[in-house]
Amino acid sequence: MIPRRIPLAGPSIAPPALFYSSTDKRRGVVTDGIVTVCGAAYRVLGPDVPEGELVEVHPQAFAFRVSEILAMEAAAAAANEKRRADEEAVRHQRADLDRAESEAANAGLDLRFTWEAAIRTVASGLSSRGAGNGVNARSVVHVRCDEPVAVGRLRRSVGDLLCGAGDGAMDYLAKAVSVDGSGRLYRARVTCRACRAAALRLAATR
Repeated sequence: MIPRRIPLAGPSIAPPALFYSSTDKRRGVVTDGIVTVCGAAYRVLGPDVPEGELVEVHPQAFAFRVSEILAMEAAAAAANEKRRADEEAVRHQRADLDRAESEAANAGLDLRFTWEAAIRTVASGLSSRGAGNGVNARSVVHVRCDEPVAVGRLRRSVGDLLCGAGDGAMDYLAKAVSVDGSGRLYRARVTCRACRAAALRLAATR
């Protein structure tokens, strides 16, 4: 809805205050076909505007009904709110789908020991120029063993990464979690190729 212009007849030169005044000061009530704002009187030429109608006068000698302005603003606000709600719903759906895909992928590793998803924190990810969480573009999600693992030649201690033990990474590990559409945390999807390969080798021994 676009407010309809109401033509006015008034001073040949609009008062300077009309250019710089706040919206409230440019609004006036039509009385006997005249609206007075910023010290200047304007006659309403049409369309028919009832007595007592609140209008907003513009320097180019026209006015808008304030009721129509408010209706337009309300409609725009409602449209924006709906757009934000729709976008939020899409984000929630995407986040829930990401959780389902991550949980399915992790379940496919068929790990038979207690474990947690973890990342190696890096200095660039902790700096003010990074994400602030120790992650950078090359970070991958590992399997961190939360109990000893001994299968064939594979030996891992508590805190080791499934892809490799004892390289000092334990001192720089952080839990890798993601957030679903309801704001709940879940274990992030394991993306380390070496961890996944080791999990497949373990599964093949069963």
